[in-house]
Amino acid sequence: MITIKETTLKDLPFVRLLWNNGEVLKWAGFPEGLNQSQQDMIQWFNGLKENEFHYSIYDEMSNYCGETFFRTLATHTQMDIKLMPEVQNKGIGAYALSFAMEQAFKKNPEAKLIVDPQNGNTKAHQLYLKLGYTLSTIQETPGHTNYECSLQQFKPYHYVTIRPIVESDLETIWQMTDKEEHYWWQDWDGPYFPKSQPLSLDEFKERYRTSYLNPDHKHLILDNGQPAGFLTAYYEDDKTRWLEMGIILFEEHKTSQGIGSKAIKLWQRYLFNHHPVERVGLTTWSGNIRMMKAAINCGMKLEARIRKVRYYQGIYYDSIKYGILRDEFNLMERWHVSIVHSDEEKRNISRSILHSLPQWFGIPEATQDYIDDSSQMVMAVIKEQDQALGFIALNPTSQNTLDIHVMGVLPQAHRQQVGSRLIQFSETYARQHHYQLLQVKTLDETHPDPNYQKTRIFYQKVGFLKLESFPELWDKQNP
Repeated sequence: MITIKETTLKDLPFVRLLWNNGEVLKWAGFPEGLNQSQQDMIQWFNGLKENEFHYSIYDEMSNYCGETFFRTLATHTQMDIKLMPEVQNKGIGAYALSFAMEQAFKKNPEAKLIVDPQNGNTKAHQLYLKLGYTLSTIQETPGHTNYECSLQQFKPYHYVTIRPIVESDLETIWQMTDKEEHYWWQDWDGPYFPKSQPLSLDEFKERYRTSYLNPDHKHLILDNGQPAGFLTAYYEDDKTRWLEMGIILFEEHKTSQGIGSKAIKLWQRYLFNHHPVERVGLTTWSGNIRMMKAAINCGMKLEARIRKVRYYQGIYYDSIKYGILRDEFNLMERWHVSIVHSDEEKRNISRSILHSLPQWFGIPEATQDYIDDSSQMVMAVIKEQDQALGFIALNPTSQNTLDIHVMGVLPQAHRQQVGSRLIQFSETYARQHHYQLLQVKTLDETHPDPNYQKTRIFYQKVGFLKLESFPELWDKQNP
């Protein structure tokens, strides 16, 4: 569990390490760090004003993770967060900043919270938007974007973890699954099957203890440290290593907070690490829209729809099967994809990458059109140490079709699955937004260019099929 506490003198050696880390402070304009001495830190701490609130963040092993801070002013409240590099991209920053925002709103429910990340700090922009921030009317510092958030806009972050179930958890699980006649989740988890009768705690433990305490087949879900549900895994056929998974959340309101999707991703990782399988599956029914969305959000693909085989309350529903392969999961784990929100950053990313690919983008006017057009589209990027390695720009051409307008990967990142990961992201994005088709246009095989032959081979490899040739869509020389 993450611990967030008011900073004391004992925390200052760790805060000093954070402030002197150039990789952290470069986004604050100090690429060499602040070079603070311990005496400097004590002087800063003693100078904190009544309107300034500083917190230190530690993980479950008491390792220092970073700081979060806010300062209340007459017109708004300034927010900030900094994390050590080794703990970034783990949800800790979102949880800690969400905590600080809650504290700020407790002091003033009418507060307008302000952040001002540098335009190139994509991760920060994504974090703030995730928590409910929107573009601010407050004048911006050049090179920065101001965001603001009110209490009504605030979307608290849920720090989700999973762990093996222990004996002391069994009573909580019993209370939420087998003590009463009916639970809300039974209306969605196979409601067409017969319901079991309530059990006493002793009966529950006698019947289910062994099953629940098996970590390879069940884990507890924790939301900000509190039990929120559990995950299951079972073999449809252990001889052929056909593994399926499931999930139960204890409270219905948590189904709209992203907790299930986060837990499923963690469970996928555990199952692939602890079971000798190439696929993890999930079976649901067409009446459970939330479960279908969660499967898609976690990178699972629709593998089968058995029509009208689930009869419930006078209606026939389909049985729906999703699955994810080990290679697909590993690809998601290897490369993190983020959506770019700043038009300026979109231009910078597309310009730097497309200009590095003259074999494909050698016509200056056409390349500039791609740069201009993609700045107005959905753009996703893969970065490594803040350098954009590849991007993809997506453009809907109808209510059913999503078009890959342009994609580029730096030459040094070729053959590292960056392009494959961007396509994987695009497929998931298309499913999330109910597009039926994902299309891309490239030069026809009648064109002799060897580089575009590689492009066609790539698209075929990731699953695209040739649909139609347009001899003069661009011009006669470029079919």
